[in-house]
Formats: sequence, structure tokens, C-alpha cells
Amino acid sequence: MSNWEVRLDSTKNLMLESIRDNVIIIPKIYFTRLSKNEILSDEISEYNVKHRDLKKKLDEVFLKDPNNSRRAYLAWNNSPEGNSHCISSVQLLSREQTAVLNVYMRSSNLERFRSDVGFLARIAQEYEVDVLQIYVGSLHLYLESNQ
Repeated sequence: MSNWEVRLDSTKNLMLESIRDNVIIIPKIYFTRLSKNEILSDEISEYNVKHRDLKKKLDEVFLKDPNNSRRAYLAWNNSPEGNSHCISSVQLLSREQTAVLNVYMRSSNLERFRSDVGFLARIAQEYEVDVLQIYVGSLHLYLESNQ
């Protein structure tokens, strides 16, 4: 069975979607190249908020206990007013040999995914991460031009 299927979204638009096995693993050697990806103009303020929140949380965790990075995570909740965060949570696991940035994305439109990857690669570089792992709940592409 394929991981991809054609279906209707909530507004009856056709989309190609995968909801299984959507784990993207990016090693450190590609961060510099990916960090050059252009950020979409409508994502700038969202990324700035996420970056600020993440920096505050990570600084707080590592100041308290630099050896316990399991607690170095941050989650953003969706609000009923309509802010449905695509990047839902971030966890930095820092060990002696390897630092891993785990990111859970509730949803990602493939046409916008490059912007998200660029943002995440810059975060990974800032925190000297070795591996970026992105888990995507719904990876999709709209098949009609009215999107």
C-alpha cells in the first residue's frame, strides 16, 4: 500500500496526502545549504516567535541542568481562534556524542515545506545539532490551482 493518496480536504479541494512514515532525517552536512532557503513572507513573524520561545526555553533548561536535555522541549498549542501551528513541538536532545533536534510538524504543505526546513536548519546550526529529525503528521500537496 502506498503512503500517498488523493483525497478531499475539509474545504473539498483535491490534495495528495501522506500520513504514514513521514520522518525526514537531515544530517549536519546539509544545514548550511538548507539554511539559505528563502523564508516565505507570511512565515517571518511566526518563525520569529518560535525562535524567541525556543531560545528562552533552551537557555532556561541548560542553565538549570546542562546534563538533562530531555526537558529541553517546547510545544505550541493551537488556539480556537485559528492559529494552527504547523511546527507543533521541538525537542533538543544533547548527548556526549550526538545532538539531535526533533521537530513535530502537525501538517506541512509541500509547496511551503522548503521554508520550514530553512528555518529549522538555521535553528539546528545555532544549537550545534548533528541531526535534524522532522516528523510530519500530514504531508500534502494541493492538486488544484485554486489554493
